[in-house]
Amino acid sequence: MKNKSLNLPSNYKELSEIFEKICLREISFKYILEITKGWSPNRQLKLLEDREAKVRENQATIQAIEEKWNQKEHNMTSSRSQGVLENLNFAVALHHSESII
Repeated sequence: MKNKSLNLPSNYKELSEIFEKICLREISFKYILEITKGWSPNRQLKLLEDREAKVRENQATIQAIEEKWNQKEHNMTSSRSQGVLENLNFAVALHHSESII
């Protein structure tokens, strides 16, 4: 096996990177421990169930608003269409009455 010369700058950089990774992992581990302190599956399940109920409630509210909006939009479109149709009928009737005269 060949003898390697010790290249301090590159080894220092490598050691520094390894040390940084170890420190970050340790910090991450401590952070995870802090976050999960007091964690229990039952509590987590309850939080998820509460969140699901809130989502369902929001969806029901949104659906009701959309239905009202669509109904209002349909009524406005129908009344506009009716008004246009009446104006069109009046114009046709006026045209025919002028043609007869």
